[in-house]
Amino acid sequence: MVNLDKIRSYDRESIKLTNGSSLILSKTRYPQFVDAYMHYLQLDEG
Repeated sequence: MVNLDKIRSYDRESIKLTNGSSLILSKTRYPQFVDAYMHYLQLDEG
């Protein structure tokens, strides 16, 4: 689990957080993560 509010950036291999730490992102979980993060960003805008 990741606090989506603390994500600074991500790529296919890792998630970088605002505190400078980096988390490994598994290839099988990448699509699920992107879907959840995009949903979070849309909720944050509205």
